[in-house]
Amino acid sequence: MKIFPLSAAPDTGHAARRATALRRLIGAGSAFLLTSITLSAGAAELGLSITSENCEIALAQSALPARLRGRAATYVWTGDDYATPKTEPGQFHCIVARNHPTSIIPICVTDSGLDTVLQGIIYKSRLAMQGVPVDEAEKRFAERAKNGEFTAPAAPGISYMMSSHNHIYRPQNDSFLNVPAHVMMFAPDVDPEVIGSATFPGAIANPGVPIAIDSGIHAYIVTFVAEAADSGEVVEQCGDDWQPPARVTAEPPGDAQ
Repeated sequence: MKIFPLSAAPDTGHAARRATALRRLIGAGSAFLLTSITLSAGAAELGLSITSENCEIALAQSALPARLRGRAATYVWTGDDYATPKTEPGQFHCIVARNHPTSIIPICVTDSGLDTVLQGIIYKSRLAMQGVPVDEAEKRFAERAKNGEFTAPAAPGISYMMSSHNHIYRPQNDSFLNVPAHVMMFAPDVDPEVIGSATFPGAIANPGVPIAIDSGIHAYIVTFVAEAADSGEVVEQCGDDWQPPARVTAEPPGDAQ
């Protein structure tokens, strides 16, 4: 699939809106991308790397059920910034987010989050790829949030994270977390008490039970799913080292409950 730099995006219709949105350094990704839930190998032991543009596209789209991937636009890290496919805009916007230069966080956002939720993900991912530590990225976001430089999604939507390959960096102990497949529904300012939010161990053990993640305008209601989306294309494009890991059933660290 061909891609083009953001600066070369056609300036018409939806495509122009998408390019404009991508240039805005506003918003914030969910803290779920930064302090997630299941134990995995230490950072030095992850042993996975994105080997090509096609590998990254496959990884990004692995967050989405296979039946929806034909409607997805994908954003690929080029070494300096994210670029978009030179195709018609999609109903879903898929990206390999980062909270560390070597983390791998496939996520697909519905079009209703293009100008809001996706901007937070891109903003924090850019900082991560520049080597900005998680805490500093959070600080920079907080400053922008305080200044009102981002908005809540105006319509319902979902961030799909159904990939088998959610390898999220955990700075507290310099490790990566392999997070089970889940979906995250936009829920600005959700109150955990109001929805009866589960604990992480309870939600992992009983997929479908809701958890409130994060707070404020980019908060989510999250549910784990029984099975991850198909990752055959990831193995084909990235290599046999990318065989899906076994489903994680261990309880999360205490500070993540």
